[in-house]
Amino acid sequence: MARYGITQARGQPTEGNPKVTLNWRHKAGLLLALTATGVGLLLEFSAKQTAGIALLGIAFAWLVGSLSLRTLGLASLTLVFLLGLYSPSAAP
Repeated sequence: MARYGITQARGQPTEGNPKVTLNWRHKAGLLLALTATGVGLLLEFSAKQTAGIALLGIAFAWLVGSLSLRTLGLASLTLVFLLGLYSPSAAP
């Protein structure tokens, strides 16, 4: 367990699972996922829909929290660019 950086006071590795640390992007994503799940429950969505919202929210929080800021920024700019190309009023 020492390879995970978890040690006791004298440098001996601890037993059990490594400590999970969440950065601020993980925490913000989980907060939004829980909020969306709560809103779904308040609006009386079905259990399957609410579970889907929770599952997708947790997956999205994990993805956003795991990406570096540079990669996240590039993905966001690409998405905004692609949304800017889509123009529903220009359709015949």
